[in-house]
Amino acid sequence: FWVEQGQELFSRKPEASQACSQCHAEPERSLRGAATHYPRVDAGTGQLLNLEGRIEQCRVERQKQPAFGYESGELLALTAYVASLSRGLPMDVETRGPAQPFYDAGRAFFERRQGQLNLSCKQC
Repeated sequence: FWVEQGQELFSRKPEASQACSQCHAEPERSLRGAATHYPRVDAGTGQLLNLEGRIEQCRVERQKQPAFGYESGELLALTAYVASLSRGLPMDVETRGPAQPFYDAGRAFFERRQGQLNLSCKQC
C-alpha cells in the first residue's frame, strides 16, 4: 500500500506548485536506479543525504512546499515508491571523496565496543 500511495502522491500537484511527475517524467525510466545511490553527499551543502532527505530537499527547494517531516506517512510513501523503481538493482553508493569522512565515522561506530558487555556491531 505504501508504494501505491507514493505513486499517487508523486502524480498529485500540490497547491501553487507542480507535481513530482512534472519534473520526473516517466519515473519508471528516469528514476530507475536512483535509490541505489543513497546515501550520498549533496554537492551544494556538503550534507550526507539519504533518499528521504533528497525527497524533502526537492519538495522544499524546488516545489516550494513545506517539508513532510521525518517519518511522516507521505514521506514514507514517496520513499517506498521511488525505492521500488530500483528494485532488483545492486547498490552503488559512493564511499570515497566527499563521502569518505561519513564512511569512516560509520565504520568507527560499527567497530566501537560499548555498553555493559563491551560489544560492538562488528562482533556479530
